[in-house]
Amino acid sequence: MYFGGINGFNRFNPEELIDNPFPPQIVISDIKLFDKSLPIGVDSPLKSSTNLAKEIVFAYDQNDITLEYVALHYSRSEEITYKYQLQNYDKHWREAGTHRFANYTNLPPGEYTFFVEAKSSDGVDSKDPAKLNIIIIPPYWETAWFRIVAFIIILLVLYMAYRIRIKHLEKNRKQLEERVAERTEAAKKLKSALDEVEILKNRLLEENIYLQSELKVEHNFENIISTSDKFNKVLRSVEQVAATDSTVLILGETGTGKELLARAIHNISKRSDRPLVKVNCATLPENLIESELFGHEKGAFTGATSMQIGRFELANSGTIFLDEIGELPMVLQTKLLRILQEGEFERLGNPKTIKVDVRVIAATNRNLENEISDGSFREDLFYRLNVFPIQIPPLKERKEDIPLLVKHFLKKYNTKTGKKVEIITQEVMEKLCRYSWPGNIRELENIIERAVITSSGNKLILGDWLSKSNSPSNNTEILPLEDMERKYILEILEMTQWKVSGEKGAASVLDINPQTLVSRMKKLGIQKPK
Repeated sequence: MYFGGINGFNRFNPEELIDNPFPPQIVISDIKLFDKSLPIGVDSPLKSSTNLAKEIVFAYDQNDITLEYVALHYSRSEEITYKYQLQNYDKHWREAGTHRFANYTNLPPGEYTFFVEAKSSDGVDSKDPAKLNIIIIPPYWETAWFRIVAFIIILLVLYMAYRIRIKHLEKNRKQLEERVAERTEAAKKLKSALDEVEILKNRLLEENIYLQSELKVEHNFENIISTSDKFNKVLRSVEQVAATDSTVLILGETGTGKELLARAIHNISKRSDRPLVKVNCATLPENLIESELFGHEKGAFTGATSMQIGRFELANSGTIFLDEIGELPMVLQTKLLRILQEGEFERLGNPKTIKVDVRVIAATNRNLENEISDGSFREDLFYRLNVFPIQIPPLKERKEDIPLLVKHFLKKYNTKTGKKVEIITQEVMEKLCRYSWPGNIRELENIIERAVITSSGNKLILGDWLSKSNSPSNNTEILPLEDMERKYILEILEMTQWKVSGEKGAASVLDINPQTLVSRMKKLGIQKPK
């Protein structure tokens, strides 16, 4: 139909008229979980009616969801078409046609928004889509808090494992340190034991060498021979002091038998099972006497190629005999004083203090009190040595012993030389008894040995060896010690025809080192006549 109007003709077709120009109203009518509608209640994910729900929460295993929706329209509602989209899951809108449901399975945990729109049969779209927020809670093991807690727990477990491991390592370390300490201590003890064994070995070796050297020495007597009352008094003193550990100072002229007396003291003492170590302070060079007495370590001085124990260490638990103690240098007198007081010393080149238990017997032919006045001998050392002094009388004061001694030496050198000199005339014996014997028993032994050698038959014949110095024994001339020493050395030199060293030299008669005799001659101004 056409109608005329002011503006022209208008066309009208009744079939093109819209039956319902209003947009359809859409609602979500039902929510199904695993094809079962959700009840409404406190324990249900759906707390109120479906069309009023703004949000619904599901557990991670409630992931098969069906959403039903419907649009309200006044005419031909069956022809309404739908489309929907699950935001954060669907990338595009899904055309559902006239189907009024949407199904989602295996939805991962997360937050979604479901939108649905409708279009009427007249082509009118709904203005406001229906929507529903859907939250699927992830399992606790996928939640951030669980991961944080799990991470913290793992850290704690690792930390505890670390602490346990550290504790275990610490325990192992302590055990290892204890083992190392034990091994170190054992090594120290072993080293100490080995050092002690080495010291004992060296001491035994030195002692063996010393004893072998002692066996090679011809002693003046096998036994003490005397009928003199004066000498018997000395022997009683020996018996008294031998049983003690007291220091003994033997005084007497050269050749009176000081060493023999020292051996007698040692042999009847409780230390007799240990050696008697002899040191002649006059025969040792001054630069070596300290090493001889106290020992030295390897490299302690030039020429010290090995460790050597000293005479004091060698004499430990035994006796040491310091002959000619008056010749000891002042430097060493201090160390000797320390040993007498403390029983300790240091080996050269080694700061370690060595303790020893040594009995000291000293001897000298000098007047130590005069030496103290001259400043060549320490007064405190003298008093430490002079605990038990024994004065040996010279041979000229015990003339009654001369016949016994002559017979003893005669027998000794007959055996040694293979001769049979047995007759001693009264004249010879009186001559021997009248002689003053400045060299004492040692000079008497040398005279008898020489007479046995020169005698051709069985009768002992003396040469003119005593004529030059033969003087009555009651000579009352008193000389200073130095003059007496000069006179005596001159007599011995004249007797040996100024032969200083060698088997029959003056040094052998005096039983001193040839170098010491030369030094004494220079000191006393003794020169060989031209």
